[in-house]
Amino acid sequence: MLSCGIVGLPLSGKSTVFNVITRAGAEVKPYAGGKTDPNRAVVSVPDPRFDRLVEIWQPKKATPAPVEFVDLAGLSRDASKGAGLGNSFLSFVANSDALVHVVRCFDNPDVPHPEETVDPVRDWNIVETELILRDLSVIENRLAKLADKKKPSSEEQTEKSLLERCRDHPLEE
Repeated sequence: MLSCGIVGLPLSGKSTVFNVITRAGAEVKPYAGGKTDPNRAVVSVPDPRFDRLVEIWQPKKATPAPVEFVDLAGLSRDASKGAGLGNSFLSFVANSDALVHVVRCFDNPDVPHPEETVDPVRDWNIVETELILRDLSVIENRLAKLADKKKPSSEEQTEKSLLERCRDHPLEE
């Protein structure tokens, strides 16, 4: 089953988006709650092609494709260094097949912004930077393990070459 993580800064509207997509009724708070366990819900993907195929073939059982949506806790600046929920949050992200990045574009005095002002471009960059830094950390750890090998296999040499290219790409941007 496809797992789709919903990410963004705290108080950006992630749980609201989660509730709209899943109709799950997860609690929405106007303050950072510090939750660690994500909200989860499975939704069947509506697809008229699937419905048409069921109509034509008339199987005994028809199960539409499921997608699990995971409402992750808000990502804070410096999460890649352990701030906020840090690595706990980033491990949930690593287990997601896809990400929905929610960016706050509203001002509400009852819902304080974690960065004090609403700036969607800045907020997008904070989350993207933290995700890239997490990826770089994973790559560096794997490269360190490969460097310790005295006689790496041809597969490991290929992996090392690919990881070095992946490591260098975000640094070029």
